[in-house]
Amino acid sequence: MIWICLFLAVINLVFDGSLFRLWKLHQDNGQIHGRIERLKAENANLEVRLREAKDPGFLEKVARERFDLVNERDLVFVFSDMAEDETL
Repeated sequence: MIWICLFLAVINLVFDGSLFRLWKLHQDNGQIHGRIERLKAENANLEVRLREAKDPGFLEKVARERFDLVNERDLVFVFSDMAEDETL
């Protein structure tokens, strides 16, 4: 009698869809935890970049590399192209 009741309970869970919903929720839970871990790593990376951005030395380095800026004490050489000299 216990086996029949147990069998009917399992059949009810399968046909009701509860078992499938439980499996789907478990799968979604794993995906959400994976996304949380990726976002935590991205957040840590952004925090490091934010600390770097507050450093004046880093800002000066970025300004020199991206915008070709120079410091007051720097010596700058400007070379003309040979093709431009020939047209004059």
